[in-house]
Amino acid sequence: MLAARDQALHDVAMMQGGTSSDGQDFAAKQAKIAAEFNAWAPTYESGRLAPWYQMHAREVFKHLDLSGARRVLDIGCGTGWALRQLAKQHHAIEFIGIDLAPDMIAMAKELASAENLANLAFFEADWEEVGQAIADASHAEIKPGFDCILALSSLHYVADINTALASIRDSLYAGGSLVLVERDTRSSILTNIWGALHKFVIRDGVEFIDTEELLEMMRSTGFEPVSVLSSKQQFMRHGKLFTSVAVVKGVLPGGNAEPS
Repeated sequence: MLAARDQALHDVAMMQGGTSSDGQDFAAKQAKIAAEFNAWAPTYESGRLAPWYQMHAREVFKHLDLSGARRVLDIGCGTGWALRQLAKQHHAIEFIGIDLAPDMIAMAKELASAENLANLAFFEADWEEVGQAIADASHAEIKPGFDCILALSSLHYVADINTALASIRDSLYAGGSLVLVERDTRSSILTNIWGALHKFVIRDGVEFIDTEELLEMMRSTGFEPVSVLSSKQQFMRHGKLFTSVAVVKGVLPGGNAEPS
């Protein structure tokens, strides 16, 4: 399985004009991220940062309108806390969560099963590897056609934001929306310092996206309107010394009928 994955990464790198070393670097980065979140899985909903991640979801819930929605996807779902809350409230909606960390997905399945949530499914998958396959309906398990895609503090692990946004766009129904949480870099020196530490010192695959650049990337990809629904800047809250996050929504123009 690992050999097949490495070969696939090699093929993608070569098609994009890269080298086999590019694929190996990508695989190493993703493996490191998966290992980090695998280690967090047992305490992801009870540890020091659990209130912080759950705050992200609650902030999204304040602005999330799922009336008439049929299918919702969460990219980087972790143990599925956010999707479980939504699945309990919206029994007619099919919810799907993906995460690249197998232990996170195992925990998500266990918790959803314990709560008897039949409208919720989880898959071990990395959006950067499967996003295009989902968008073009060639993925074996996850089909396109979502009314809403969530990405709650997951895009800053993505190497190619523009490509990820394009496959998200192509996986939505026309009229569907992308709702995400990312660090709000606007007028936040501490957030920018912390982002630099992640990128150049910690080197854990995290790269905070400049908020204004992210909004423009979404518009350039075809989302319109794009808006910041909420922004939080708080000291000493939710297990963090400082928090600066934004909830952003982009809508794919058109009627809510068929995948774009």
